[in-house]
Amino acid sequence: MTYDITAPKTLDASITLPASKSISNRALIIYALSGGEHVPTNLSDCDDTAVVINALKSTDEVIDVKAAGTAMRFLSAYLSLTPGERVITGSERMKHRPIGILVDALRALGADIEYAGEEGFPPLSAAFACKRQESSVSSFLQGRMPCTFLLALSACLGGFRTVRRLKSRFWIFLNYRRITHIQR
Repeated sequence: MTYDITAPKTLDASITLPASKSISNRALIIYALSGGEHVPTNLSDCDDTAVVINALKSTDEVIDVKAAGTAMRFLSAYLSLTPGERVITGSERMKHRPIGILVDALRALGADIEYAGEEGFPPLSAAFACKRQESSVSSFLQGRMPCTFLLALSACLGGFRTVRRLKSRFWIFLNYRRITHIQR
């Protein structure tokens, strides 16, 4: 059997694509850091995004991100930039995922972050502190770590320079575009 498919002469339609958890989590953190003026829409319907939403609404002293690695990274930076002292923890597996490079980078901004367990791994205790106006990023920050750091830098309104060429230029550019769009 053969089917002939022909395109219509005109097409008037819109398509709403599901959001990715990475973009949703970035949008939520940027929303929170910007004072909540532009509410993100079309957010991802996943555990990581739900964890970030709940954490941003919560006044609890301890935030459990469960197994959400993206949430751990973004919320670690966010909590170090917001008033108060909080502990961020996760599942047993999360407690074995390295986060030392991000913690070191945030400390370079003046963030007061301590390990509440094993050095280099969650849980973390973060208190508000943002002192430096310029910091540099190590080329060892790979994947989405520089994006978290970039969000922290934007909140501190400081400078941003790379020590060496970063492998995550796409993610940095994506975050930079989102931040500058919201700041307009």
